[in-house]
Amino acid sequence: MWPLAGMIYFATHPRLWLQPIVATLLSGTVTLLICMTSLFFLWPDQPAEIGLWSFLWEFKSDIFSAIAITALILLVLWIFAIPLYISLAYEKLVRRVFSLTNVSVNEEALVDSAKSSLHMLIRTLPWRLFWLIMSILTLVLMMWFPLVSACVSAIGMGHIAVLDACDVSLSIRGVSGKERSQLMAENRMHLLGAGLLSGIAGTLLSLTFIGWFFWLPGMYVGASLVTPHWLLGQIEK
Repeated sequence: MWPLAGMIYFATHPRLWLQPIVATLLSGTVTLLICMTSLFFLWPDQPAEIGLWSFLWEFKSDIFSAIAITALILLVLWIFAIPLYISLAYEKLVRRVFSLTNVSVNEEALVDSAKSSLHMLIRTLPWRLFWLIMSILTLVLMMWFPLVSACVSAIGMGHIAVLDACDVSLSIRGVSGKERSQLMAENRMHLLGAGLLSGIAGTLLSLTFIGWFFWLPGMYVGASLVTPHWLLGQIEK
């Protein structure tokens, strides 16, 4: 439930809003332009002799396919490009949450941090590729139900967001890449559940548009709230 807790915490602390919302707005604007371009080229042309509702019904398969392919493009961006930008942009947010919750910060040296980030990228790459392959397979094998592929893409985005948020939160605590991957492996099922919840929440909030600006920051705030407990559990062991 921590993704929801993170979104609630972020929504009820306006002092945290400015920088993450600006960062989300920038990434969201670029993403929206790419999605609009994709739909522009994939959306079927409406014949002049039929009305809107008839068009939507008669061309529903082509329309759903356009939406599913656009969701797939969005997932590719989410896997390989957006996380790098978001992780850098949201580091300050994580530090502020740690400050508000009295959690100590002990970052790695620059060289060690770069090595850790590379280690985590390699360790999480199978998951990133898994969601990409699953989205492609569901799009191909269930072409008559392309919304299934769009849902798989949404869950994949949620899971990747959870992984990246936990990675940033742990790195700012000074946890090495090897230790971070171990902690995330120990909480694998927990992260899958959080990713599912995150994907559902992101899909619902995107319908309101404004809610999207609270979804991604909420993932990083939630990770900032939950990962200290992982470290406490490791110390107790």
